[in-house]
Amino acid sequence: MQGGPCESSPRPTGKADEQVGGAAGASSPAAKTATDALGYNEERNIRQCAKLAGAEDKPALVGYAVTLSRILDDPRLVSMWPTTTTKLASLMRELAGPKSKSRGRLASVQHLTHRSIANE
Repeated sequence: MQGGPCESSPRPTGKADEQVGGAAGASSPAAKTATDALGYNEERNIRQCAKLAGAEDKPALVGYAVTLSRILDDPRLVSMWPTTTTKLASLMRELAGPKSKSRGRLASVQHLTHRSIANE
């Protein structure tokens, strides 16, 4: 990969991507194509993936996450947003890797007790 694991994959070009956003004709200067810019969620997802440690080792999961964020940017797919959000959150947790294990409550209390005894 040229730009790292979080680089957005190119969007396919086809009839569905030729025109987005209403009645404006494809010849109209105001017509917006899907390849013009990243969507709100897609852009933030790419930035977040760039900061995650597990993204380097799992480029396929990063690609899936970017694809899911594209669904969240498309108002025509609003019925898919609830399940897409759940799946995207799960992927991002997996990319983030395991959390550092916190000490148990007993160990924390013992540490505080020993520290307070040492201060007296």
